[in-house]
Amino acid sequence: MNPENMEVYILLASMAFTIAGVGCLALAGYRINRSKIEIKEKVLEAAKERDRILSEAREEAQGAVTNLRRELEKDHQSSMRRVSKKENEVEKRFDMVDREREKLQSLERDLEDKEESQGEKDRLLEKKEQDLDRLIHKEQEDLSRIANLTERQAQEMLLEKMRGEIDMESKKNLAKRIESLEKDADDKAREIIADAMQRLAHDVTSEGTTSQVNLPKEEFKGKIIGKEGRNIRAFEQVSGVDVIVDESPDYVVISCFDSFRREIARRTMEKLLKDGRIHPSRIEEVFLETETEVEEETKRYGEQVIIEAGFTDVNEKIVGLFGRLRFRQSYGQNQIRHALQVMELCDYMATELELDTTLARRCGLLHDIGKAVDQGTDGTHPALGYDIAKKYGENSIVCNAIAAHHEGVKVESIYTTVTAVADAISAARPGARRESTQKYFERMEKLENIAYSFKGVNRVYAMRAGRELRVAVDAGAISDTDGILLTRDIARSIEKEATYPGEVKVTLLRETRFVEFAR
Repeated sequence: MNPENMEVYILLASMAFTIAGVGCLALAGYRINRSKIEIKEKVLEAAKERDRILSEAREEAQGAVTNLRRELEKDHQSSMRRVSKKENEVEKRFDMVDREREKLQSLERDLEDKEESQGEKDRLLEKKEQDLDRLIHKEQEDLSRIANLTERQAQEMLLEKMRGEIDMESKKNLAKRIESLEKDADDKAREIIADAMQRLAHDVTSEGTTSQVNLPKEEFKGKIIGKEGRNIRAFEQVSGVDVIVDESPDYVVISCFDSFRREIARRTMEKLLKDGRIHPSRIEEVFLETETEVEEETKRYGEQVIIEAGFTDVNEKIVGLFGRLRFRQSYGQNQIRHALQVMELCDYMATELELDTTLARRCGLLHDIGKAVDQGTDGTHPALGYDIAKKYGENSIVCNAIAAHHEGVKVESIYTTVTAVADAISAARPGARRESTQKYFERMEKLENIAYSFKGVNRVYAMRAGRELRVAVDAGAISDTDGILLTRDIARSIEKEATYPGEVKVTLLRETRFVEFAR
């Protein structure tokens, strides 16, 4: 190879190597840029994956918290039910102890009566022995005297003795005849009472202290409770009932031993749920409106029942009170049903005894009218009923039947006896006696009456089965300091005068309102 060709070859080789180097550099740059793009894409994918994982973890954590909260709420409700069940068991045991104490006292009284009876028998035996000694002594004296008598004197003495024996025999026969007549009269009375008892319908209803209000949606529970519980507090204060909102999704429970007050509260709650506007001022407005409606409906119902019973001359005030008895129970029976039943029994017995059946029916129908007001007033229902009947011009016989049908007042006529017997027959039907419920009502009334005995108290509501007493006072008559002292005095009085399980919380409400109208 000549030098010129060598130079050309070297030059061409240099150029080839240069071009190859440039190509390699370009290819390396392209690969570097491609790697950077792939790295950025992977970084973005990694960030997205991280966000997805964090979101899933956050959702799982929120679900776990929600499930834990639900489990805790269920555990809390379950604990509350167990506590309530224990409280009920304690109350039952208290009632059982009371019954055993009453039985023991009854046995002690029976033993004392038997001891007194045995002492009386001993005294009678001793007296008879003394009488026998006197008779023996007298016979001995008579024998001694007869031994010295003439025949004539002896005959006269014998005749005198025979007359005495005949007279004694006549008296014994008369006593037997009177006893036979009294037995016949007793048998006739038993027959009349037995026939009356056979006419009874043995219907028994439950004496409850709660009412259930169905909810359109579960969200309404929040509206009922309100912000920080202001709505439910306002409802309970205005109506005097206890509202129970638990885990049940479809309803809330209204609790109160006063059935008339509970019915007004139930209707008020239904109206508020239907309207949807639930706040303190609206609650009070709807409650007052419902109270008026129920009062008017009650009066119409009482008037209808009394007219159907055959009376058209009953005072309208008594008619209104009589209608309220539809919300009361009497030993497992509606109180108006009980009044009508007693009226029919009085009618039957008056017919058998040839008495005035209209007067007897009136006594039976109105005998428990005092129960229309006894849950908020001091006094027994016979005494309160007597005052009502006398005030509104009822017959004196009807008034006495009302006052004395439980033997608290002197009986002045046979109509009172007939009414008392009819009432006892109705109350003695199967399933009538439910002592635990009756004692519960008496305990609630006792608590309220204790608070009403203090000056300045306007309204009193026994709530939560007697475990809380809410007392509303006159703000103008009771200051804040007086309120503290009054609350303590009421609590001390309950401790002294009432019997109750556990403890009773006394809550005093003192509220001042200012109202003005813009016209």
